Amino acid sequence: MEFISPNPFTSFIFYIFITCAIIIIAYTCNFYYLAFLSGRRKENQDTISIGEPTVTIHLPIYNEKYVTKRLINSICDLDYPKQKMCIMVLDDSDDSTTEQIAELVENYKGKGFDISHVRRGTRQGYKAG
Repeated sequence: MEFISPNPFTSFIFYIFITCAIIIIAYTCNFYYLAFLSGRRKENQDTISIGEPTVTIHLPIYNEKYVTKRLINSICDLDYPKQKMCIMVLDDSDDSTTEQIAELVENYKGKGFDISHVRRGTRQGYKAG
């Protein structure tokens, strides 16, 4: 019986096939190992519920008398606890908007909201607030 030496190209293809098979087997083993580890995690991990955080809402306003009432009303109508919400109306208006804001702020303060009207005398180099 005579031994036939393999073609070099056939040997090269065979080694590439074996290398790819080893890589696929390694990735498959890694996948199942990670799936096993994720299944071992504690199911009853205790979570601390702190509720809603306290937030401060800034409303910069400058001469917007047609928008102000709707804006403040919609902020105060948010589905969020009043005790966890601080509203600051930052007003630099030089028209009748200031009086309208002051009236709305007093109204909502009477309803238990933490709302304040911050007014600046001059408007030099800054936006409202």
